[in-house]
Amino acid sequence: NYRDGNATAIKGASRGELCVRFLQQGDSAISFANTISKELFDGYNILLWDGKELVYFGNHNHQPPQKLAAGIYGLSNAGLDSNWPKVQKVKTHMQKLLQQAVVSHQDLQGLMHDKQIAADHLLPDTGIPLAWEQRLSACFIDAPAMDYGTRTCISLLQDQQEQLGIKERDFDKADSLDQDFAFSLTT
Repeated sequence: NYRDGNATAIKGASRGELCVRFLQQGDSAISFANTISKELFDGYNILLWDGKELVYFGNHNHQPPQKLAAGIYGLSNAGLDSNWPKVQKVKTHMQKLLQQAVVSHQDLQGLMHDKQIAADHLLPDTGIPLAWEQRLSACFIDAPAMDYGTRTCISLLQDQQEQLGIKERDFDKADSLDQDFAFSLTT
């Protein structure tokens, strides 16, 4: 989702359809991104990976899909590499994490479990009330009184043998549930 409190909601297709459509078709990430109609969906950011290229696209700006070179990027509910405090904080921590010999799912998910709220003077102005900007400034959003918060955290790790590991942690109201998946990218 792209956060813009001043935008008019579109009662169109679900943004989740984009992921399903990409996985069901055989086009490259860049080809698929070039076929997406911006006007049918509320604001979004999407990352597409076809096994060769990683592509970023958002329908909130007037930029074409962008192939991403190797590097560290940050993405939240604004554009790619926004200057939001939580985006910059996670990018900095990721740079340090990658200096380690081994990076684990626990390391990655730990980055996203930070509940620290940014100082008011650092908050973006996205057209929503200040109290919400404050709550949403944390990497891990926890607002149980409002029945709102981070629902899922997913980490992906690919090793040099092209094995892809995915860890999904679901934060239900009662409990959290972990699921692990493993794939070979060579078959």
